[in-house]
Amino acid sequence: MGEGRRRFSVLDSRGGPGDAPAFACVAIAGLGTVGASLALALRRAWPSTLMIGCDRNDRLEAAVSRGVIEVGADDLVIAGGADFVVLAGLPDRNAAALARLADLIQGRAVVMDLGGDEGTLGAAAATLPERLALISGALVPPLLEQGLEAASWRLFEGRAWRLAGLRADARAWDRVERAVRATGGIPVRTQPGRPGDPGSGGSSLGGRLSS
Repeated sequence: MGEGRRRFSVLDSRGGPGDAPAFACVAIAGLGTVGASLALALRRAWPSTLMIGCDRNDRLEAAVSRGVIEVGADDLVIAGGADFVVLAGLPDRNAAALARLADLIQGRAVVMDLGGDEGTLGAAAATLPERLALISGALVPPLLEQGLEAASWRLFEGRAWRLAGLRADARAWDRVERAVRATGGIPVRTQPGRPGDPGSGGSSLGGRLSS
């Protein structure tokens, strides 16, 4: 992973069958309250899905020790094999990560940006290769950032996810909506950027996301 870059791993001893996962490998960039809670919820629903994290080394260590993720690194290159990439950091970091994904991910994948501005995301979507779908998401009511320590799989139960497909086919929509339902959330489709639409004007999660 390069000098000064560290990687961590942990074995998941949980067993038991569950619903067939929509994704085999999930990478979450930003392990604050939102990102870590999402990882916990998806690991609980889909134990066979590999959960990858990208964040600072100290946060990665905490995430591994809590069983939030299985492997992690401080560079997004670790997400190269993921089929679902969730950008759960600050908007500027999400934008920087999004610009790299076309080079990092060689296969087909779905990207979900939490907290990005739909205007910026729409422009980015036009530059992405066809193999990468892009959906923006916003939680209703918002989930405020309180750090990894506040993460819980229960935080999404009954919470609406306002989703806008910036570049997504029917299969991408189906997989993302299955992921939302797996967390206990409720997927709500909106039209990106349409005046008066509750999903327009950006997809802020209404709080400070992972730094």
